[in-house]
Amino acid sequence: MNEHDKCVLNHSGIPHFYLPEAHNAYRQAIFDVIRIFFPQFQWTEEASLAELSAQQINVETIQMEQNEQTWTLMIGENRSVFRVEGLDENQCRRLLKQEVYAFLQQYTKQKEHPWGIMTGVRPTKIVHRCLDEKQSKEEISRMLRQDYLMNEEKTNLLLEVTARQRPFLLSRNEAEEKVSIYLSIPFCPTRCAYCSFPAFSLPKPKLQEEYLTNLLRECQAVGEALKTSGRQIQTVYIGGGTPTSLSEPQLARLLEGVQRYLGGESLAEFTVEAGRPDTITREKLQILHDYKAGRISINPQTFLQKTLDAIGRRHSVDAIYEVYEMARQVGFDSINMDLITGLTGETEDDFAYSLEQIARLKPENVTVHTLAIKRTARLALNQFSDEQSRVVEAMHKRMNQWLDGTGYVPYYLYRQKHMIGDQENTGYCLPGKESLYNILMMEERQTIFGLGVGSTSKYVNTADWTLTQSSNPKDLIFYNQRIDEIIDKKIEKIREMCKTE
Repeated sequence: MNEHDKCVLNHSGIPHFYLPEAHNAYRQAIFDVIRIFFPQFQWTEEASLAELSAQQINVETIQMEQNEQTWTLMIGENRSVFRVEGLDENQCRRLLKQEVYAFLQQYTKQKEHPWGIMTGVRPTKIVHRCLDEKQSKEEISRMLRQDYLMNEEKTNLLLEVTARQRPFLLSRNEAEEKVSIYLSIPFCPTRCAYCSFPAFSLPKPKLQEEYLTNLLRECQAVGEALKTSGRQIQTVYIGGGTPTSLSEPQLARLLEGVQRYLGGESLAEFTVEAGRPDTITREKLQILHDYKAGRISINPQTFLQKTLDAIGRRHSVDAIYEVYEMARQVGFDSINMDLITGLTGETEDDFAYSLEQIARLKPENVTVHTLAIKRTARLALNQFSDEQSRVVEAMHKRMNQWLDGTGYVPYYLYRQKHMIGDQENTGYCLPGKESLYNILMMEERQTIFGLGVGSTSKYVNTADWTLTQSSNPKDLIFYNQRIDEIIDKKIEKIREMCKTE
């Protein structure tokens, strides 16, 4: 980097780039690539140009020239020309992203990023489309490496996950007949520092009861409408928040309603996020088992007490072992446990210790999340350094070594923005213990009705696998106030689905 380049950086080491309004159509595409290298990057707006100039801070202007044969990208004094003749808009955008990526690699002197220019949440969907078109594994691998600049490790991971998912994906006819249900219990005893979900510290009992009543009304209305329309409910997933923050009587009331309104012979999988050990009792586990919840999550996130304390999880490491053993004694034979790479202060060896505890317990599912920071989380993106990104990368390498010989295989994968170290979230399972809901939800090839606060319903058009979606209010009071309207909209949507057949 020469002296001219150095003056582009602001006091945080983040460059100043300005994109004229004429090129706004490509603003997001370019932004997404810059964020790979500079996670805290924000565009310099036109109103700030004079002020930065007065401070002798250089701002590089990004410009484009386009014709039918070539596009030219100019970033400051750097210029690149690439051919676009005969390419569609998506292909042109991808080439543009490649050029920005190449510039930033040279600018930062960084090596390849593991996912290249792949910035979408669901990279598996790209591979599934290629498989639908009967492309070979070799063709898809070449496309991922050449078009998206992914490295070999992530390419192979993506191909392994999608291959394992294929038998679980629904045909178009099956997707017309079968749906899944997500229920939101938005209560937690405390809010974890990294959390960005619409969740609330436990409200007053009266408000909890009102919410539970309205949620069950939504369950009943949707369940009856689906039955009338001939739809089968394939999976039910109760998440949060922390569903087991409900009292024993509330939990029993909820699960009884779920079985009454949403259960039946077609229900192939029923999952409840038991979640935090400090909310789980033997009585609650027995209630879950009695009402036929076949799969539960007990999520440690880490097995280090200092980290649990730092992130606001008010339970001990010993409680994780105790609750896990109780779940086995009650009779659960499908348990998921979550770990997070990149938690504040943890080292590669700390994460390896947590992996050792997972190997000792041997849950049927392990989901490894990479810490992702969002606006609504208490942790802020600017609290994380480049060194932490390197630590996260080392954690994932350690995990890959650990996986050899454990019996776990990857079966679903997704990414998020602002992930530390540009990694991914991956679900692993023992063979035959794949979570059907996780696959169907992630690949978006089935209509999923979201019930309760902050939940999203996704309606699939089986002709081309496109989606429309709608969301319930994220505010607890608004949800309770608007429950009749919320129910009416879902019933109308079910009727519309019937009309399109």
